Amino acid sequence: MRRLVGLLFVGVLVSFGCAASERGKDKERARSPAGMEAHQDKKAPAGQAEKKQAIQRKIIYTVRIEMGVEDFDKTRDRMLALVKEYDGYLANEVETGKVGESRNGQWTLRIPVARFDEFVTTLVALGELHRKTRDSDDVTDRYHDTKAELLNLEARQQALREMYKQAIKSAKMSEVLEVDRELSEVSRQINVRKGQLQLWDKLSELATIHVDLRERLGYRPETAPDFGTTIGRTFSGSISALETTGKGIAVVAVAVAPWLAILAVVVIPAWWIVRRSRANGQLASVPPLPNSTATPQ
Repeated sequence: MRRLVGLLFVGVLVSFGCAASERGKDKERARSPAGMEAHQDKKAPAGQAEKKQAIQRKIIYTVRIEMGVEDFDKTRDRMLALVKEYDGYLANEVETGKVGESRNGQWTLRIPVARFDEFVTTLVALGELHRKTRDSDDVTDRYHDTKAELLNLEARQQALREMYKQAIKSAKMSEVLEVDRELSEVSRQINVRKGQLQLWDKLSELATIHVDLRERLGYRPETAPDFGTTIGRTFSGSISALETTGKGIAVVAVAVAPWLAILAVVVIPAWWIVRRSRANGQLASVPPLPNSTATPQ
């Protein structure tokens, strides 16, 4: 156990050494020409400094658009062509509609942030805008905090690997298992933070645009169904209705069956008792027959 405590202490010293080394490198960079340029950048005009700061920010943009259109097919095709034109891609697509009813479609589009404002303006011009919302989530602080946590965890991981090697040399299984558990937990935390950073990178590079198109007039297919198709659809509908009815009757029969058994146990004995009582009552009410063997006077 003392050896394990000593190894943990060495790991902490290594982590502090890495942090001190990074601070030393920062000082050297500050003294170098590059550092002088960075110092000069701080003295640059406010407009340039704000521009550089804006480029470094991590902002996630989400836009929702609802429109009504006259020609559903034409508008959809034009929208998808715009997606390719603006170097974006289609993430999700759903279209619904029936004959004689207005069609509806929902799309999720991913467009580069640098051009998504222009894309939205062009898209809205394709139909009648009903609703548009725009949300932005600034994850800059969370992004850099997570990145700093990742650097600390990677330094700790490196120290634990050195401790693991020392524990193996000591041939003490308890120390090896303890360091291995700690190393596994640190590796898990590193993977979680890397995944979060990658997700923020993707979401901040491409804006998410949800589009909902609704057709004003009812949808009419180009070719109307012939008589044979109509007959076939009617027959299929009748078969489906018959099947649904049969299933309903079967479900009702299954649901009623247990109650019928209970009623049979209760009702049949009661019916038998009532019937027997009536029979006994009828026998008691019958008058006696006259004696045919009486002696004549």
